[in-house]
Formats: sequence, structure tokens, C-alpha cells
Amino acid sequence: SLQALSNLSSPLPSELGFLTGVNRLRITDSTFSGTLPTELGLMTSLRNIKIQNTNMRGAIPVELANITALNELSLYKNAFTGGIPVELLDLPFFTKAAFAVNGLNGTMPLCDAENSTLTKLEVLTADCEEVDCPCCTTCCKDGVDCN
Repeated sequence: SLQALSNLSSPLPSELGFLTGVNRLRITDSTFSGTLPTELGLMTSLRNIKIQNTNMRGAIPVELANITALNELSLYKNAFTGGIPVELLDLPFFTKAAFAVNGLNGTMPLCDAENSTLTKLEVLTADCEEVDCPCCTTCCKDGVDCN
């Protein structure tokens, strides 16, 4: 488990990708900035990624779909932009995802009725005014009114 990375304001180092035995990455309430390194996709033992309430920005890397053990991805309350990678549909154990309170937009690919992941998702949260998400279990409006 890798946590307690708070009160640091630099970008996440790409060298995190070398920690292939880590099964949980938790970074919350920190001033981390920059983008998520694509090298996180090398951390194939990760089951849980929780990056919440940081200054992280940019696109969600498609390389996260390489983490085949990933069960939960919570990117709540950051400054991520763009769309949600369709490649996340290929994660066999993916059951929980939170994308709310970001600058994301487009259509939620995890709602694709033709894929098998849809039946496995237990929790899916997004800003439903910016992200078309008919299968979300929780929708947020302006980052505060979540229901």
C-alpha cells in the first residue's frame, strides 16, 4: 500500500511506475500538481487508485487500462479534463469509479450497454451535466449537489 503522500506540491514522479508490487495508491487532500504519469499503467498489481482533492490536471491516461487488477478508480475533485478513456471497459475487475468534480466532458464510455463491464459496476459517479452518464449511480451538479 502506498499512501500518505500529502502536503507535497510537486508533480507525481514517473518513477512510481517502478513500484509494481504496490496494490493501493492513495493521494488525498494534497497540493500535488501536474498530470498523472502514464507510467502508472506499469503498476499492474494496483487494485485501488484514489486520487482526490488535489491539483492534478490534464487527461486521464489510457495506460490505466493496463492495470488489469484494478477494482476501484476514484479521481474525485481534481482538475482532470477531456474524456474518460474507453479502454477502461477492458478491466475485468473494475467495480467502482468516481470522476465527479473535474473538468471532464463527453459521454461516459462505461455506460456502453454492449460491454460486460456495465453489469459489474457497483458505483459510478460523474458530473452528469458535463458528462452524459445514463448509468451513473450518483450524479453531481456544480461539484456539490451529488445524488
